[in-house]
Amino acid sequence: EQWALKNTGFYENTETTVGIDINIEEAWNLATGEGIKVAVIDNGIFLDHPDLVNNIDSLRYDAEATLPMPYNSDSHGTTCAGIIAASHNDIGIRGVAPKAKLMSVRFVEYIVDNIGSVDSIIKVQHSTKIANVVNWAWQNGADILSCSWGTQYPSQMIDDAIIDALTKGRDCKGCVVVFAAGNEGYEPLLYPCTIHPNLLNVGGLDYNGYRNNGENNRYKSDYGTDLDVMAPGFEICTTNCEDIRDADSIIHDYIHVTGTSLACSHVSGLAALILSVNPELKGYMVNDIIESTARKVRSEYYDYSCVAGRKNGLWNIEMGYGLIDATSAVRRALETKYIVNN
Repeated sequence: EQWALKNTGFYENTETTVGIDINIEEAWNLATGEGIKVAVIDNGIFLDHPDLVNNIDSLRYDAEATLPMPYNSDSHGTTCAGIIAASHNDIGIRGVAPKAKLMSVRFVEYIVDNIGSVDSIIKVQHSTKIANVVNWAWQNGADILSCSWGTQYPSQMIDDAIIDALTKGRDCKGCVVVFAAGNEGYEPLLYPCTIHPNLLNVGGLDYNGYRNNGENNRYKSDYGTDLDVMAPGFEICTTNCEDIRDADSIIHDYIHVTGTSLACSHVSGLAALILSVNPELKGYMVNDIIESTARKVRSEYYDYSCVAGRKNGLWNIEMGYGLIDATSAVRRALETKYIVNN
């Protein structure tokens, strides 16, 4: 059911387009993500899921002291984690980077309204919480920050934390910071996608290679001048934190979900593969590799062209540099290894 990894032309009684996938199989012969830590900055990971338990890092952070720990969060963080690094154990699904470590960095994206308006104190508390989770992640050894969220309340504190991750993380080589574009179908992308050129912003496409266009106009991928690449984000099979309890056994659930959160997670997994074969790459170099190896899918529909400031090839406002290509990216990382070391 994981068409995003291998699109054979058929998915749940629907004809799809063969090859609209991230071209991962050959990449797994070269890279697994081993030695790389991905901070899933989200609402928590179900730590005991059999597809995830072997890849959970011992370090984790919970910004919600008054709320349950990640075991009892809702499913969003768990769905993202499974795409990034579910083990290849023949139990459920396969993750993009099956030996990467997952750091559960938990916060809940919410604002309390005060009679129709948001109190300035609440905005500061909200911004402080987001800045704290980002800072904790890069300061505690995360190589990649996977951020499938946005906020309506920009803040210098959030900007500063993200820029510190980009510049000071990984012993000043810079973390790879990946953001979901957003699901409203609008231009521009959600904040904080727009704050720095070294962010890696990801839109979602479907199994025919078109920008997400969900039922009832839901989960349309945002687009705009800050969009970098596309990844699968439609009807994605992944891990779920809810259990189906049958007598004394627990069947761990799986779920099909749509949105740019899932696209972001595919790219975070790819970044882990790249760094596992070439850990000396600076963060922006990982972005360059992913962007320059992306495939220009549906070029008959989307006009990819040379755009000022876009150095990694032909680009389109709805598709960025195109669909990520895991095998090409990992091979490029191996080639670049000798250049970086020399």
